[in-house]
Amino acid sequence: MKFGKEFVSQMVPEWEEAYMDYNCLKATLKNISKFRELNESAPMASTPKGSLKRRLTLYRAFSGLTDRQRGSPRKDEDEVILVRAAEGEGSEGLYQTLFLKPSEEGAEQDLVFFKKLDHEFNKVNSFYKKMVKEMIEEAAELSKQMNALIALRIKVDKVGFINLGSYGKPDNVLCFVFVSPFQ
Repeated sequence: MKFGKEFVSQMVPEWEEAYMDYNCLKATLKNISKFRELNESAPMASTPKGSLKRRLTLYRAFSGLTDRQRGSPRKDEDEVILVRAAEGEGSEGLYQTLFLKPSEEGAEQDLVFFKKLDHEFNKVNSFYKKMVKEMIEEAAELSKQMNALIALRIKVDKVGFINLGSYGKPDNVLCFVFVSPFQ
């Protein structure tokens, strides 16, 4: 099964509005890919012997498969994007992607993609934070209820049980005295 179909089949219906719009992002990436195919012939990368030829693409730049080796320090000139907290009024908890090489051809489409990606990411992140807040509030309420039940149990254990018998016999009926824990 393809990822898009699996993604939709695993969605929780009540939370559907909080999921990323996978199809929109995928369509934007396809448009960028078509634009690049039509407007530029990408340079070819090759091994020293020339046996392996592969197109240098935006995918390779974002995947970390360019000239860098694993464990080598990053250089500022190698960076393509920068993700940071958004600045400005009302943007608390939101993230923004900056495209660091906007002068390249097709960069406008890249900017459109990153704006959509930022919007989708912030939507998911906001939903997650809202759900965590609700769970913390619910846990606090359950904790209060547990504390009240524990206090009730302690008071009941302190008071004990009083045996009152029917017909004047103390062993036939078992009753207990209820004391409110809120007194």
